[in-house]
Amino acid sequence: MTRNTMVHEDFKRLFSALPKDAHPMAACAAAVWALGYLHANEPDPALIPGLLGCLHNGQEADSLRAMCAMTLARMEARITLDTLREFYSSGPIRRPLVHGVAWSIHSLTAVSYTHLRAHETE
Repeated sequence: MTRNTMVHEDFKRLFSALPKDAHPMAACAAAVWALGYLHANEPDPALIPGLLGCLHNGQEADSLRAMCAMTLARMEARITLDTLREFYSSGPIRRPLVHGVAWSIHSLTAVSYTHLRAHETE
């Protein structure tokens, strides 16, 4: 990653704070989680397409995809609400992804998703 990918200086500092033996996907999930706090209540239009793209990328780890959804909610990116609802209702979703998406929808709308189990798979 450090040789072949352009990484913002802030991410370099963030990654340097993680344990050296941290799994790369866990490190990426932590970085995305941190973005939600860095941009809390302030949606960054430049980040939204990347977060949505990662959420829809079935090749990424579900934990990373869940963090993308949760970061959108922490940023209060209400513009993504229809996309999150569509993703949630599109069919069975594995845990923890379903929980991350449901939490995000709840955070943006205060609507309880008590039918969570209907969309959950192992």
